[in-house]
Amino acid sequence: MKTIITSLAILIISSLHAQNYEWGIFGNDSKVMLFGNNVNVRSGPGTENQVVAKLPIGHEMTIISHGEDLFTVGDMEQYWYEVSFQFNEKELTGYVWGGLIAIVSINASDGALLLFGLGTKKDAEYGWPGKVRIVKNGVLTVENDWDVIGTMFGSTTQYTYTVSAELRDKVPYTGVKDMIIITYTYEACGFENGDQLYFYNGSSLIYCCRATGASEAGLFRSSSKFTFSDEPGGEKGKIIVTTDSVEIEYNEETGEEKTSESQDIWEYVWDGNTITEKKR
Repeated sequence: MKTIITSLAILIISSLHAQNYEWGIFGNDSKVMLFGNNVNVRSGPGTENQVVAKLPIGHEMTIISHGEDLFTVGDMEQYWYEVSFQFNEKELTGYVWGGLIAIVSINASDGALLLFGLGTKKDAEYGWPGKVRIVKNGVLTVENDWDVIGTMFGSTTQYTYTVSAELRDKVPYTGVKDMIIITYTYEACGFENGDQLYFYNGSSLIYCCRATGASEAGLFRSSSKFTFSDEPGGEKGKIIVTTDSVEIEYNEETGEEKTSESQDIWEYVWDGNTITEKKR
């Protein structure tokens, strides 16, 4: 197998939500948002239990703990989570199936709530389908595709990456309200890691590019980084992704190692509405 280790550029970014999705599990005390709408919160971990509240998309909850058993919907297995939440001016507790919770959520600068979640039917070729739901004033306005990294690796019934989302403080691109960076981590050989960049224009989310890789020690390594237009080496209206790679060949007879280095540079040009890519 080949090894790619992604080195990310130093970005000035701010964390939005105290949400903790690690190795496919929401951590205790995490603040999470519902990805589903009109979700039944139950008195116990299972659909046979009584409904204690019906909550809308984007409703905030706090994770208390997760159960011991996985529950399957479609192709996806997830835990039931005990959560606390506000309902009719009361603090209540109940249980929600994990597939109905957004993996990551972002408060956009215009007040919109951006919810990233997965479908429950896994595609044989592409893996788990991802969606971004944009909620304004409690109403779902748009649903965009989310190109989820690493969906074909690991468990066939769970998405077990660590995922987080952040906004970049400065936005140097015309027509863009927010720059959203999704970070994926899986600390094992052969698994893709790194960042995706999305633009939010106030009405929809637009995929721009990624700086990612996978790794296996002793055979291959690479580092990738974004360069934005307001950074040293940046160019107006462009995102530049640079990947430096090293391949290692080992001669078993002599014990010698031979390395070869290469660099790939791609530029992604933003015209105010769309992204086009070009290899340098």
